[in-house]
Amino acid sequence: MVAFDRRFMERGGDVIATLRDAGRVEPDLAAAHRQGRSRAMDLRRRVIGAWPAGTVRDVEEACATYAGLCNIDTYRSLIEEQGWSPDRVERWWRESLVRLLLP
Repeated sequence: MVAFDRRFMERGGDVIATLRDAGRVEPDLAAAHRQGRSRAMDLRRRVIGAWPAGTVRDVEEACATYAGLCNIDTYRSLIEEQGWSPDRVERWWRESLVRLLLP
């Protein structure tokens, strides 16, 4: 999932941010952004929920943690402000999620 999100942010991050920002003044675009976020969360629930029992304590908390860490704002901050490469962001996401989600 992390590798997919990294590629998604690289290729579509500007579109995601533009859609989100335009949604502040255009209700239809806000709804489209919410739908995309909802679909992403549903996918996380399916993927994380399919992990073996006991892998995570709480699927919803794991999904929220993932969403809070792996998002366009974090990606852009690390790339643009910290000068990280996309590879480094992906590695940090993966290592951080292992520490945060797995026992």
